[in-house]
Amino acid sequence: MLVGYFDADDILTYANPAFLRSYDATLGMSWSDLLRHNHAHQVGCRIRTDDFEAWLLSVRGRRAKVPYRSFEADFLDGRWVWMTEIVDPAGGMLCIASDITSLRPGERDLRQSRDRALRFAYTDALTGIGNRRHGLALLEAAMERQPGSLSVALLDLDHFKQINDQHGHAHGDEVLRDFAHRLSHAIRRDDTCARLGGEEFLLVLPDTLPADAGHLLERLFQQLRDASLVPGGLDYRCSAGIAAWQDGDTLDLLLRRADSALYQAKSLGRDQWQLAP
Repeated sequence: MLVGYFDADDILTYANPAFLRSYDATLGMSWSDLLRHNHAHQVGCRIRTDDFEAWLLSVRGRRAKVPYRSFEADFLDGRWVWMTEIVDPAGGMLCIASDITSLRPGERDLRQSRDRALRFAYTDALTGIGNRRHGLALLEAAMERQPGSLSVALLDLDHFKQINDQHGHAHGDEVLRDFAHRLSHAIRRDDTCARLGGEEFLLVLPDTLPADAGHLLERLFQQLRDASLVPGGLDYRCSAGIAAWQDGDTLDLLLRRADSALYQAKSLGRDQWQLAP
């Protein structure tokens, strides 16, 4: 079994000997440099791409955006592994690879079923991003680190009930998946997005001033406006409330302040964000 841990800055801070041998890695390497080394020296996992840097940029944009994922991968030495990646509340990622080269199909299915059950405990089944449990746990952990500039946003899709009523729930599900995809690609490696339930989403933005959180949301809102102009594109909008962490805030108090700002954005006409005092 291969075990490695990357901290919130994506630096390899722990690895067992099997992990170090398999990836020809050393502690202190960044995740990106490890993959560059693997690709250049043809060790570790097989990477199939004609443009490595473009591939790396794409993968980095998706990395750690869900709390748990598992997948099969093949190594250049002929081994086949089942890889799991778990994001912890501190923003680090635990990577565990189990050698399944010799497993019979039934044993492989059993392992995959177990990992799928673990993934569903932290992941929203419809959208694939973090669920309420995961999002609130990471927010609580961010607050415990005594942040200097932590911003939180609550987002709610506008007139979502009308979307379901007019176009059907299948279309509504497509809207939710589209929004989750856009949201997860709009944030940084150490940010968190989660679906709290229904059409409500959470953003946890460490080391982010409220004005910068607002700029992020405005770019997202503009994407939605532009997408509605494309023939056949999804036409929906979103409102949001931002709250900056203040000394003495509890989890509930911080979320209530963000929710009050969200209510104000809805009251002022929707398709906008407001900042809590």
